[in-house]
Amino acid sequence: MDLDLNNLRLQIETLDEEILELLAKRFEIVKRIGVLKKTLNQNPLNQNRWAQVLEKVNKKSLELGLNYTQIELIWENIHFYALQLEQNEIDKSELLSK
Repeated sequence: MDLDLNNLRLQIETLDEEILELLAKRFEIVKRIGVLKKTLNQNPLNQNRWAQVLEKVNKKSLELGLNYTQIELIWENIHFYALQLEQNEIDKSELLSK
C-alpha cells in the first residue's frame, strides 16, 4: 500500500509542476495584455470580461464535477495576481515613457 501512496503522490507532484508551468505561461500573456492595455488606455480590471471568465469556469467546473465555490476561490486568486501583473506592466510603461 505504501508503494501506491508514493506513486499517487508522485503523480500529484508531476501535476503540480504542470500547473505551475501553465500558470507561468498564463502570467507571461497577462504581462503582454498589461502592455496592450496601457497603449489602449484601459484599466487592468474589466468587470464584463471577469464575469465572462467566471461563467466559463463555472460551466467547466460543473462539467468536470468540481466544486465551483472552491474553484472560484482559486480563480479569484489567479485573477488578483494577474491584475497586479497588468498594473505593474502599465506602471513600467509609464516610467519608461517619461
